[in-house]
Amino acid sequence: MNNLESTVIEYQEAGKAWVESKLTCDQLEEDLKSFLASLINELDDGDSSEAKLDRQARGSKQYRDYITNMCLARAEMLKKKVRFDALGMLFEAR
Repeated sequence: MNNLESTVIEYQEAGKAWVESKLTCDQLEEDLKSFLASLINELDDGDSSEAKLDRQARGSKQYRDYITNMCLARAEMLKKKVRFDALGMLFEAR
């Protein structure tokens, strides 16, 4: 296999990895409001205001962990996108 063929194969694999990583990132971002709502529902004792419940949910370890995981997924996706783009430029150069 020559350099061009191996670059194409590597480019395709990098593209697939980027798409999978983007899917994970998109799912976490899309589910953020639902996750926050479920935390608020768990905290709701019937006597607290929406503002207080929102503040407690956003301050919870579960929510902060979710945000951390979402940011890590976004960073991973962006790293894979950079690799995919770089391989595309390499392919064009060859």
